[in-house]
Amino acid sequence: MTSGAAMDRPSSSSKVTVEYYDPSSVFSLIASGLQARLPLRHLHWNSQSRPLRSINSLHVDLVPSAESPSTPKSRPDTPSISRPESAGTGSGAEQQRAVAGSVKERRHQIPGLRQTPYLKIYLLRCDDSETYKASSRKLLREWIKTHKPSTQSTTSVNTQENHDAFEWLILHVVVPGTPAAAQARWSSGGGSASGAEKGAGGSRFLGKSSTTIFEKISADFNGTGKTAKDRTAQVRLRLDDLPYSAQIQMPAQEPSSANDDQQDRSDPWEDLISKMKSLILTSFDLRVRQYEEDIREKDSQRNLPGWNFCTFFVLKEGLARGFESAGLVEDALVGYDELAIGLDTIVHDRASEGLGEHQGGTFLDYTEELLREVQAALHTAKDGHASVGKASSVSSTAGAIGAFKQRPERWPLNANKKHYRELILANNISIFDFKCYIFTRQLALLLRLGTGLSGEAGAQERPPSEASQDLIGPTSHVDPESRPLVRKASDAEDLFALAEVCRRAVEFVTSVARLLRSDLYRCVRFIDKEIGDEDNLSHGLREELDSIVESIVSSWEFAVCQQILQETATISLRPLLSSVGKDDPNRPDSAQYSGSSKAGPSSDRGPDRTTHPARTSSLPILSPPVVMDADSEDYTAVDSFSRSEVQDSASFLPPKIMKAGSEELASSRAQLYLLARRILSHLGHKRRWAPDGEEITLLTAVEDKADVEDVSLDEVDRETTQARNSTMPSLSVAGIGNTPLLLALDDKTAFWKLYEHLTLDALSHFTAAARTKSAQKCTADLAVLKFHLGEYSVAASYFHKIAPFYAEDSWDVLEVSMLALYAHCLRQLGRNGDYIRVSLKILAKNASDTMRPGRSEKQETLEPRMFTNFTDPPTISTTDLMADLISCSAELQHQISVPMDRYMRDIKVNPYIRHYDDRDGFQLEVSFHCLLEGKTPVQSMKAKISSTIDGQPREIWLESDGAVTLQPGLVRIWLNSNVITHALYSIDRIILHCQQINLVHDMKRQTNTLRPSSFRDPSASGGSDIGRTVTIFCYSRTSALKAKLSLSKYIHLEQSRSVEIEICSGWNSILEGELRIRAASAGLRLHLAEAVVVDGSMTIQVKTQSGAIAFQGLSTASSAKIRIPYAFESELNEVSLKIEVSYRTGKGQFFYASYPSVSIVLPLGVNVQDSFKEHMLLSKFLVSTVTSVPLRMLKSTLQGSSSFATIPAGSAVAALDILRKQPVSLIYKITRKDGSDSTTTKTGKAQTSLSLSIDYACIDEEILRLVEARFSEAVDESSHKDLSCLLLPVLLDRLRSKLTVTELERATLLQETDLGPFGDMLWQQTLIWLSPARRESVHQWLKKWHEDNRVMSLADIFDSSFAHRPNRRIVIPVAIPSVSVVHTVRLQLLAMNNDRPLDGGLAAVGQIIPATLYIKHTRSWDTARVPEAEEKRLHFSYEVQANPDSWLVAGRRKGHFRAKENEVLRFPLALLPQRAGHLLYPTIEIHALGHGADTSSPVGADDPSNQIPELHCETDYRNQADVSIVLPNLKSSTVSLDPGGPNGGNAWLLDAEQRVEATVS
Repeated sequence: MTSGAAMDRPSSSSKVTVEYYDPSSVFSLIASGLQARLPLRHLHWNSQSRPLRSINSLHVDLVPSAESPSTPKSRPDTPSISRPESAGTGSGAEQQRAVAGSVKERRHQIPGLRQTPYLKIYLLRCDDSETYKASSRKLLREWIKTHKPSTQSTTSVNTQENHDAFEWLILHVVVPGTPAAAQARWSSGGGSASGAEKGAGGSRFLGKSSTTIFEKISADFNGTGKTAKDRTAQVRLRLDDLPYSAQIQMPAQEPSSANDDQQDRSDPWEDLISKMKSLILTSFDLRVRQYEEDIREKDSQRNLPGWNFCTFFVLKEGLARGFESAGLVEDALVGYDELAIGLDTIVHDRASEGLGEHQGGTFLDYTEELLREVQAALHTAKDGHASVGKASSVSSTAGAIGAFKQRPERWPLNANKKHYRELILANNISIFDFKCYIFTRQLALLLRLGTGLSGEAGAQERPPSEASQDLIGPTSHVDPESRPLVRKASDAEDLFALAEVCRRAVEFVTSVARLLRSDLYRCVRFIDKEIGDEDNLSHGLREELDSIVESIVSSWEFAVCQQILQETATISLRPLLSSVGKDDPNRPDSAQYSGSSKAGPSSDRGPDRTTHPARTSSLPILSPPVVMDADSEDYTAVDSFSRSEVQDSASFLPPKIMKAGSEELASSRAQLYLLARRILSHLGHKRRWAPDGEEITLLTAVEDKADVEDVSLDEVDRETTQARNSTMPSLSVAGIGNTPLLLALDDKTAFWKLYEHLTLDALSHFTAAARTKSAQKCTADLAVLKFHLGEYSVAASYFHKIAPFYAEDSWDVLEVSMLALYAHCLRQLGRNGDYIRVSLKILAKNASDTMRPGRSEKQETLEPRMFTNFTDPPTISTTDLMADLISCSAELQHQISVPMDRYMRDIKVNPYIRHYDDRDGFQLEVSFHCLLEGKTPVQSMKAKISSTIDGQPREIWLESDGAVTLQPGLVRIWLNSNVITHALYSIDRIILHCQQINLVHDMKRQTNTLRPSSFRDPSASGGSDIGRTVTIFCYSRTSALKAKLSLSKYIHLEQSRSVEIEICSGWNSILEGELRIRAASAGLRLHLAEAVVVDGSMTIQVKTQSGAIAFQGLSTASSAKIRIPYAFESELNEVSLKIEVSYRTGKGQFFYASYPSVSIVLPLGVNVQDSFKEHMLLSKFLVSTVTSVPLRMLKSTLQGSSSFATIPAGSAVAALDILRKQPVSLIYKITRKDGSDSTTTKTGKAQTSLSLSIDYACIDEEILRLVEARFSEAVDESSHKDLSCLLLPVLLDRLRSKLTVTELERATLLQETDLGPFGDMLWQQTLIWLSPARRESVHQWLKKWHEDNRVMSLADIFDSSFAHRPNRRIVIPVAIPSVSVVHTVRLQLLAMNNDRPLDGGLAAVGQIIPATLYIKHTRSWDTARVPEAEEKRLHFSYEVQANPDSWLVAGRRKGHFRAKENEVLRFPLALLPQRAGHLLYPTIEIHALGHGADTSSPVGADDPSNQIPELHCETDYRNQADVSIVLPNLKSSTVSLDPGGPNGGNAWLLDAEQRVEATVS
């Protein structure tokens, strides 16, 4: 609601009308307060026949009643606050006459046409009770009596007036400074209408009124029933609510109200708003129920004669308008949709046979306005006005774009254009107008849903100064006054509803256009009748009428598209359109194009309209694509287009953050743009401007290799235009009433610009809607358009984007056509790199077409059968085109790589290598069918093979010998390699180098599945190798160079360990070479600086910086062995090396590579046990196998030193076998040499280290060596000598895996080995690398050799001569342990009472045996003793230990003693045997008592020289294994036997005589 002049505007159908009667002119006082609380919020309508409806916002249109005073006493802006005159004078009498003179408005026959208020309000100003009693009460009663709605009556007649149901309300306005302002609202604390009624009722019985004025009004005019509605309200004004002119009229002394607080002021307003909502909903509910009842009644009479659809339409539309006025737009839209369906049904029934002509009512045969328009157009055409070519090119171009946005009053769909409802009611409307009116109403409702605003409120939210959305072109070309009103984005905006508007509009235009055309032809028939006999009309006039009809239809369709696009324009889409290049500076509709220096969304001023824009690109010109080298791994990034094209595809994607419904709205609007473009194209077709015309014929003859001639498209266009303009009739624009179409058809440039702008806007909307295919289609149209206009740079950028799109969808013909135009653009622009790339794509398509079934292999030209609407398909000659491209590529600075399989088919690689007959290396055959026409020069062909197993050279390149010329058909090329290796490889890629063009065939990228190549036959599948891995096995000839890795046969544990590399030259006479050795095991360090040649005459020079060893002088059939020390940081069981040999012979440079491994685990282990004696040391060496592999010990020697001599135990024996559970023991006696002193050496330390040398052989190595020798000998004698390097490693690997520990032990014991069945060798997995012709013969030879050598004797390994062959030797240092003291202990048993030894060691149980313990020590085995300390006494302790069950020891069992070296000490003991048998002597243990001072020394105890170091003792117990025979101590026994006793008899010992009498000392 607005105040002032806005109050006087007619009520909008989107609002409910509230009528007020203001006899006291107080409305201006409450207008601002009431406006602040409108619109009404949160209304809830609960209908009996419908679910609960919630109305968030309801606008109210306050209008004065007809009987309100027309001329107030004071100005509207200075309302009078003086007290009203008393009854019967002045204004009071006028009020009575106004109320009495008001007459009841006559009700219209059709209720749907009426617009009546929902609520009537009486604005009462009553300042005191006396005035109320005197005049106000009477005026109120008269007003209520006059305006009381008849709906409150229950008669059947009055119920029909529920169509205009309304409620009434009395609003008491209290002005400050009056007696009424001094009164409280309620006399009591009731605070409600019920309280007021009680107060008023009480005053009647008391006879004295104490109630307030408001309570008296409520008591007099409110009902008393339970369902009675409260129809009274009060508003109390404050002084601040009055204007300044009214405030100065207030008396100086103004009574103040006791309840004038904020709560008392706000509650009346809330009460007023609440009562307004309740009363309005009551009126609305009554109206809806009445309309629904009448509609049901009318609908039930549909099949009765005389039923009129127009009357039914007006009635049902009244219900829909009621819903609209109440804010229930969805319900109103449903009503109009039902009416639209009803109209379609009526039209269909009228057109059906057998139905009455006037069924459902009558309609006009044609529209009068259309008839007048056809007549005017015909008159214009006859007079020759409005012909093409009279307007300026510049003004037409700018005007056609700018005039696309028209003012709302020019819209074809306008509900106020005619009095549609009156025409419908009078059955004086055509079906065309009827459909337009219904769609216009649907459009208004959908727009209201989409914008979230009502009709009038929405217009207020769209000021003319608001920036307009760029609908179809730059706003700079448009008059600011004619710019469309673009809605501001709001949270209530529903983009789905706006999208529905566009969707319905497309359907409406396409369907109603046919109806319009039929309507126009009826008008034409009427004109024919006026002119005369329609059969005698001239052909020219007939064509003119047909042209006028099509022009009027096209103009109307175009105008509808304009209107819908303007109506659905919203700022919410602007970020989307801007993000996809809408505001690109190169865009023709941008500010830069139009010449404006300041352009943006908020710009209102446009540039000079006379500025003629220069042609420019609609998209930014893309930079040349980046290509990569053919050797690069990522060459497929430039397969057919550069990587930038992948980035360009992102421009067809919408931004990530979008408002809900943005995509749907953008897509629907794009369809409207395309519809408008189709209409424009249809009109341009008549002038042969349209894209589907025959004007453009391009590239009829393209460059030939011998004679390249550029065709000027401008000349072709100029000549074609002149030729056709000479025969083109003068075309009229009669019937076209749309300004953009008139301006576009006035000039060809304007036509194409408008066409471009429509396409650009469709493109931007499709892109925002994420409809990629539609966006690409629009881009294609722009590309061909720019090509036609000669803007090659812009066209090239468009073609660059869309070419991948057609390729992805396999639209080959369209793709080739686009590429042909693209290539022509690039050639014109001088971009040779891009031209070559695109031309290669064309050749690829030609080759692809050649490979199709039914096509001949030779095809000189590529002729697409279909093209776009714009131009005829170009004919491109492909003969020798590749050769021309190759010559052009010589000028490029970078290489272009493309897939080879696009130009060749059946690409095959022969997996069987071929060796040279006179040098090292191998060859590989590649074959393919060339699909290129003419001769194609190739500089070289290369192939890259990659290792499939770790530990081998990663890649090997093979290359052809010199240049090659390709001819169409089958091509075979041999590729060469000078590399020698033994590994499995897969074909990685094949490259044809043609100047700067590389044809690359990547076989790994096209592999679907990768199976282990060793388990399949490489020749098993025929055809192209695409889709599977092609593997080859590389091996060398027997006579080629070889390098073997082995562990050094001599190992000294105190020296650095080393490996040996043996190089065999084979048939090569090596002039010079370089050996590169790198560690392949973690933590392994090679000491190349210490490398030496241990065998052969080769000279080496170590290059420490490069880590290589240079050598020279290795003749044919010679070998050399190099020993290289190594060290490792962590424990390793195996070392792996990378051995690469680069060598030069008289036949070229060659390269050998292998990655061998060798075990460095020592196969044997040695443990030693030492036993010290006084004058010698006995050492026992236990030799065992560590790896469980049987060993054969051939020889062992313990070498002495300068101080010690060694003597083996026994004489020399033959070789010994060491098995897993059968170690070998070696015993040596070590004595000190005469004259040697352990304490005196030149270095101050005795030489105590000995060396144990063991010569041995590993049985598994010897078996493999034997098999290798016999197999090599057999192969050399056969016809398969060249396969030794292929077969021998396989045989040894299979045999090595078969030789388990059990098999090796069996072979050692039986001295023979079994190779096992022939099938276990799995030769089939190796023979697949041979050609099928040779495979069978090799298989038969292997089978025969296996049968002859299945069991091999190992006698050569175990014969006596084997020990003299070079075998493994290990030298183990053996250190003599240092012992401080060695005690010699002897226990002597003596006879009883005799000092002689006990005879035979015999004793009796219980017999006391005297014994003497002798102890002596020596320090001769102490290598660290000090000579000065030899005379010192050492402190020891001894202990005699015996098993108590065997011996009892008497005497000094434990004791301490001091002794010097070689001093013999005796200790007496007594032994008492406890049992009979062979009893071991008791054991003796002696321990040193640490290092202390020698108390016997005359030197003081604190003297350092008297300190004895800590000692380690060993005991040589001479009686360690001696035994004593102990007998029972009985000499004779007497026994008594009683056989007759119980239990078989009894026995008694009668007497016994002991051998020895026990004595006690």
